[in-house]
Amino acid sequence: MFVSAVVHFDALCWKVCRAGKLTILLCLLFAGLDNARTQEQAPPPTDARQEFFSGEVVEVPEGRITVRRAVLGKEAETKSFLITPETKVEGKPRVKSRVTVSYRTTEEGLVAVRIIVRGR
Repeated sequence: MFVSAVVHFDALCWKVCRAGKLTILLCLLFAGLDNARTQEQAPPPTDARQEFFSGEVVEVPEGRITVRRAVLGKEAETKSFLITPETKVEGKPRVKSRVTVSYRTTEEGLVAVRIIVRGR
């Protein structure tokens, strides 16, 4: 009777261990497939990084905007951005208005992607 119980217990452990190993193997397989699918769907990285510059408008000639940023303890920094037909402008940029410019650096220079005019 005791030997029979040990044999049954041993067989039961073998089945449970075998099922556990199979479960772990299947989990690893599905995780690998899901990871491969995620990597395939990821968009390719873009070379042109989008940056931001906030400050006061100095001038707005046709097709450009020049913005100056003054930070306490540092020299004022001025940047001029090209405005293209693709540039999204929110508000009407005027001299001395505060703006935030989202831009990209290209061969043509700093190209404004989006200009947001902020209230005083």
